[in-house]
Amino acid sequence: LTTQFAVNRGHTKNYKRLFSQLGRDKDEPFFTLSYRVNRLTKQAHPTFRKPELDELAKEKFLEIIPDDLEKVMWVGITHINLFILKVFLMYLFV
Repeated sequence: LTTQFAVNRGHTKNYKRLFSQLGRDKDEPFFTLSYRVNRLTKQAHPTFRKPELDELAKEKFLEIIPDDLEKVMWVGITHINLFILKVFLMYLFV
């Protein structure tokens, strides 16, 4: 039993390291990124309750995407009108 917990603790430690280094792969869709963030959040913090996991995953996702979101905004400003861009951003943060 002690060995099993030591192995699990080791896995959790590795997952926490991966979680802290998590980033978006080039051209990775946001949906895929959100799935990876959610999965790794659960693996890195197996004792957290669902509300805590959801909050941590949300914070990590928002930490990863600002540069990409800025690019989306720039494309939106140059290629579509401002109203459509505002609607798009509102949809992202709902």
